[in-house]
Amino acid sequence: MPFENAINTGHEIFNVAAAVNEAARKWGDRVVLHHHDTGAIVTYSEVDVMSNRVGNRLKALGIEIENRIAILMDDCPEWVFILIGALKIGAVATPFNTLLTGKDYAFFLADSRAKVLFVGASLFGKIKDIIDSLPYLKHVVVADGTHSVEKEGRITDWHTFIQDASEELVIEPTMSHDLALFAYTSGTTGRPRAIMHSHKNILSGGVFEFKKVKGVGEGAIQFHIPKLYFLVSLSGLIASFYHGSSMVLLTGRPTPLKVLEIIANYRPTFLSASPTILARMIDAVGEAPHLIDLSSLLYINCTGETLSPVLFQRFIETFDNKALYNCWGAQELASAPLSWQFGEEVPLDKVGSLGKSPYLGAEVRIVDEYGKEVPNGVPGEALFKTECMFLGYWHEPEEAAKKILEGWYSPGDSFVRDQDGYYWHLGRLDDMVKIGGRQVFPAEVEHTVAHHPAVLENAVVSVENEFGLSELKAFVVLKEGYSPSSELESQIQSFVKDHLAPFKRPHHVAFVSDLPKTATGKIQRSRLRG
Repeated sequence: MPFENAINTGHEIFNVAAAVNEAARKWGDRVVLHHHDTGAIVTYSEVDVMSNRVGNRLKALGIEIENRIAILMDDCPEWVFILIGALKIGAVATPFNTLLTGKDYAFFLADSRAKVLFVGASLFGKIKDIIDSLPYLKHVVVADGTHSVEKEGRITDWHTFIQDASEELVIEPTMSHDLALFAYTSGTTGRPRAIMHSHKNILSGGVFEFKKVKGVGEGAIQFHIPKLYFLVSLSGLIASFYHGSSMVLLTGRPTPLKVLEIIANYRPTFLSASPTILARMIDAVGEAPHLIDLSSLLYINCTGETLSPVLFQRFIETFDNKALYNCWGAQELASAPLSWQFGEEVPLDKVGSLGKSPYLGAEVRIVDEYGKEVPNGVPGEALFKTECMFLGYWHEPEEAAKKILEGWYSPGDSFVRDQDGYYWHLGRLDDMVKIGGRQVFPAEVEHTVAHHPAVLENAVVSVENEFGLSELKAFVVLKEGYSPSSELESQIQSFVKDHLAPFKRPHHVAFVSDLPKTATGKIQRSRLRG
């Protein structure tokens, strides 16, 4: 759309949130948000108007282009109004993971120098005692729309913040490479850092990916188990305004039963979920057989961990739905360049792979330690080149320089492209262990263990023996009907030896009732290492 207040500098003018105005014009009274907890429905026009009001109030508080606006809230319509309003005025949206501690938020707020924090009432207690220690933070808005708060100093409530704000807003004519988003890493590989994305990154990454790869077009309904602070969900939200889809929002914990109820009530066509959630859905439907119909789901985007063949088969047997697709993405890429394409059928022996076709515009190389491409079947380091590469890490340019090698992004992960051309993620390069002087990637062993008929799920880690040498230990959760035994332990070890090089078999097998996992469903291997 044209920007009447733009001055021609020779750079491309583009604001990713301008699509919200256009969506309101095209689809005004159609529903774009379904809030499960309150039953509220929100139209394209209402998002446009409410985000305009947020933008105007932020400008009245003195917020200018590229100032950071922090969001610490569970998913709800207000979250969306705040995100879009911030983007419209050229501010940088900075969403936080809601499962962290006050110490984490103190770091994020100080590091980002956010001037405004929107916080949910249920989360306010986590930041109340740190507000006075943050000189850059000028305003705190308790903003879930249902709670009041004692207004004092820098603190106000949503109603007071939004009242009397104008519904008309002139969108800031940002440049395409202006900052739009800070996405903080989880800190699993070191201190958390803010990944910087531009307006164009968000468009080129998730928005195009959702339609071209995952089939999310006009009339589609999305439901994301990961919260909106995850880039996959935020990208899906923005995509709604470009493609005419809608999204179901859930406040609170996505229990398996609640997930099944939402699918039954809203009939989404797209689901983003970790394999752990899918496994729990299989168990939960036994208590609620009336919720077994998942036929509306045309693309189930498996994120966070690898989909095992056993889970794939059990899901199909339970729900009669084969639309499960593994993908691999990185926040630095604002997308998942390795994903199965919408409508593809996954051969059973390729379950857990990432398909064979990077999405249009993405390039992938698998190289050895000298940067030379390796042939199919040989593991190596993966390098990616996309149109939505991150701008860098806030305050840490030297770390970003380590990740970008002559225009290629290096996530530090090992992949293999098999003889049929399918891509497989083997894990972090620093997860690689040497067994008898030879490289072993635990993820490859896990994938093989998962094929044993007695195994429900498993995790393989490196442990030290009494001589300080590395050995592999498999932690195995058995399927119903199987019991731990030394005989079964030997069978699993032999099974791996028959399918992989003998030195890759696990030296030890421990049978456990479950695996330790994070709130997002990722296996906590550090706890297994002890």
